[in-house]
Amino acid sequence: MPAATRQRRLLLAGLATLIGFVALRLLNGYGEAPWTVQADTAHTLMSFFNITKYPPSLLFLALTLGLACCCCWAWSAPGSAGGSVPWRCSAPHRCSSTCCTCMC
Repeated sequence: MPAATRQRRLLLAGLATLIGFVALRLLNGYGEAPWTVQADTAHTLMSFFNITKYPPSLLFLALTLGLACCCCWAWSAPGSAGGSVPWRCSAPHRCSSTCCTCMC
C-alpha cells in the first residue's frame, strides 16, 4: 500500500473513531457511568474521560484505538522521528506496543 494511502486511512480511522467516542460520550446514556459538569473544567474533563476497560467497553476501545491510529499516523509521516524507518520494519514494534498499551 502506498505511504500516502496508508497515512490517509490511519488519520481518517483515528479521527472517525475519536469523533464516535465523543458523540457516544456526549449522549451520556451509553455504557459507563454518566459524566457530570463539575465545579471546574479540569474535574469536568476527568468526569468525561472516566471510562473503564472491564467489562469490555466500546467507549474504551474507541478512545484507545482512535488514539493509537492517530499516533501511528503521526509516527509514520515523512520527516517524523518514526518516518525514517521502513514500515515493514517498524510495524511489528508499533503493533506490539499498541497491544501492550491496550492490555494494561
